[in-house]
Amino acid sequence: MGKIITLDEGTINKIAAGEVVERPASVVKELVENSIDAGASRINVEVKNGGVSFIKVIDNGSGIEEDDVIIAFERHSTSKIKHSDDLSSILSLGFRGEALASIAAVSKVEMVTRTLNKPYGIQIYVQGGNIEYIKQTGAPVGTSVIVKDLFFNTPARFKFLKKDTTEGGYVSDIISRIALSNPGISFKLVSNGATIIHTPGNNDLLSTIVSIYGTDIGKSVIEISYKDDLIRITGYAGGAEISRSNRNYQSLFVNGRYVKSKLVTSAIDEAYRTYLMKNRFAFIVLKIEIDPSAIDVNVHPAKMEVRFSDEQSIYRAVYHAVNNALSRGSKIIEVKTEKETFFKESSPGYVNQDIQAQPGQNLYKYSPDKQSPVVQNRVQKNEDIENESLRNLEAQNSISRDITGAHIIGQLFSTYVLLQKDDYLLIIDQHAAHERIIFEEMKSRFSSNKPMSQTLMVPVVINLTHQEIKTLDENKEFFNRLGFIYEEFGNNSIVIRAVPYGGCDGNEKEMFLELLDIVTSPVKENNNIITDRALYKIACKVAVKANMNLDNKETLEMLKKLSGLGNPYTCPHGRPTIIKISKDELEKMFKRRL
Repeated sequence: MGKIITLDEGTINKIAAGEVVERPASVVKELVENSIDAGASRINVEVKNGGVSFIKVIDNGSGIEEDDVIIAFERHSTSKIKHSDDLSSILSLGFRGEALASIAAVSKVEMVTRTLNKPYGIQIYVQGGNIEYIKQTGAPVGTSVIVKDLFFNTPARFKFLKKDTTEGGYVSDIISRIALSNPGISFKLVSNGATIIHTPGNNDLLSTIVSIYGTDIGKSVIEISYKDDLIRITGYAGGAEISRSNRNYQSLFVNGRYVKSKLVTSAIDEAYRTYLMKNRFAFIVLKIEIDPSAIDVNVHPAKMEVRFSDEQSIYRAVYHAVNNALSRGSKIIEVKTEKETFFKESSPGYVNQDIQAQPGQNLYKYSPDKQSPVVQNRVQKNEDIENESLRNLEAQNSISRDITGAHIIGQLFSTYVLLQKDDYLLIIDQHAAHERIIFEEMKSRFSSNKPMSQTLMVPVVINLTHQEIKTLDENKEFFNRLGFIYEEFGNNSIVIRAVPYGGCDGNEKEMFLELLDIVTSPVKENNNIITDRALYKIACKVAVKANMNLDNKETLEMLKKLSGLGNPYTCPHGRPTIIKISKDELEKMFKRRL
């Protein structure tokens, strides 16, 4: 007798359920997506015990026709496609034809549905994949599905579920993602009798974000709007102040479907590279609209992963969409205290001498919009320097109001420039600020193909591998445009005769090798991204360092250049260049006010 047999339908359904129904959140996702496809404008979800014992999804959609109710619980049943060619042009969500059959195979399901053209509804009850009864009943237009005792007949699957609170968290998360994708639908999630989520359904994405994440998030996001011949990208990007240590606050949607894509997240990370510190991840809601034939959503059984036919174009579009938004909406980080703030004690009577006005010392008012500066205790020898600097400042067409009219108080720890404007203290990290200035200047010169080299008095010889020599030969124009002029020196060596302007402080070899590593990285990146990464490195090496004293002329020149930048708020590595503390916050710290 042969060993190969044909499995019975019940076993087949349970196996299929394993692909679609991983946990209660999977059930909620499938049912809610069906409601969306049914044209619902209001979807209510209720769960108990994290959805393990009870899930209820009610919608006001079009309902299911009486003749289709039984068929809807059969495997490979769908109203979305008729043949294989339709798979490349699907715009709906629940097309896979497995959801209801798979859910019903491992739970107890009651569904009541009614269409507008019928005066009554249909009620069906399915347990473990078997239809127990079907009958007519009174019901409003739409569909209600109740799922009880998930995995009651598959104990091996049941034991892999986590705590009820954890499973409930997964349900809340998926409802949040779906609500963000569908701001025109009002979603309500009730867990163990408590309302967890309730979105307005007013077709405003920002309102949906606020209803899910709160007003603090809503105040800190920047609108994304981008379109080209291939793709349309919309959404909201968060500033550095609401960044997180993981990607839980990132929501990506392709043609309305919540997905995960390493390609897209990589482009987002690159766009944020100069706005966020390392190991910080942006809050972002990103919606991509693209021709369905240009994507494949069937990479994963649950349709959570997506593959693009033109990955390079998608990467470039996402990068520019996010980066453009960030360039428009960056701002200074403002320090705020909590209601109760505790401080470590300092030595009694200690005063930092770096910020004290000593006899004969200047306290300048940085005021580029006026004819002359206000100077206290002016020292005559600095007057010409100051006037010259301020005349240069007046020539700037774009003076940042972060800075305009601020008094220069002094330098703190030979690292931070302190300014006072109105009721705010502005603190500028001199290295971060100068790094941003150098990066923007070099990027502009690189784009316009202007010289960026300065000749070394003593050339530097570097020994390399044969492959590295070959790589340098292939990328010689790129390195020359960055400011490195070199030539082969025999025996797998090169001699560097010029480096980027600003100098490398004796670290020419180290910088050059770091740039070579970027070019030879196994990760394939857009040429513009490689250029930016190279310029980040150079700017970091060239910029003034912490613990370096700046004189008045240097400080004024740095402020002038910083105020003229489109993004003066972060260094190329994402660290803030400026923070501000209000007088009110300082008074709270000193308990002068509550």
